[in-house]
Amino acid sequence: MSKEEKNKIPVLKIIPALIWIAIIILLIVYRNKISVDSIRKILPKDLLLSFVIMLLIFGFKSITIIIYSGLLYTASGILFSLPAALLLNFLGSIVMCTIPYLMAYPKGYVVVNKLNEKYPKFSEIVSLRGDNDFIYTFLVRLNKLLPFDIVSSYLGAQRIGYLTFILGSLSELSFSIVLFTLAGTSLMNKNTTFTIFSLVFQVFLTICSFFFLSRYHKKNNEKNNDKNE
Repeated sequence: MSKEEKNKIPVLKIIPALIWIAIIILLIVYRNKISVDSIRKILPKDLLLSFVIMLLIFGFKSITIIIYSGLLYTASGILFSLPAALLLNFLGSIVMCTIPYLMAYPKGYVVVNKLNEKYPKFSEIVSLRGDNDFIYTFLVRLNKLLPFDIVSSYLGAQRIGYLTFILGSLSELSFSIVLFTLAGTSLMNKNTTFTIFSLVFQVFLTICSFFFLSRYHKKNNEKNNDKNE
């Protein structure tokens, strides 16, 4: 890795946190302009149809990369009751994970090699794969520098078992799903304090994941070096 690339890494690591800080600021500034009625005008009055449309949006997100999943989770919390929003977000996450996984699965290591070239971080992560693909999936999901849907494609191309892939992905996503859903619900109840707390806590979790993954990488490398000696 060149010196220039190393200098870029610390900056890249704070990008996810900066994105959510920007979202928090926007929510504070425009909190009086956001209402259930104004948002629901965008979707059909039939809640079941709105539910289905939101699932389709999750599917669309999985092939576009440009939509942040946290925004969809928050929108669900705004549009639906808490139980319905949580159900929608967990189902939406399954849809969001599954489509790239299925698209990459048949191509196998052709996709793996291409992604390793495009995203050098994958080359580091692949060394984490041991006997437990559930833990491996969870760890790969912790890396927020890699696009969510690209990670799904990568794990599909590695032929991780589907059930293991989904359970590992949902385990890592569960905190974000609950926090963003509560943020949306609280926003509609005019409880901006809890909304901000939920989003700030998400930023905190994102930062913690970097430290945890860095330490795990270091210990794993030390373990591998000991075996080679």
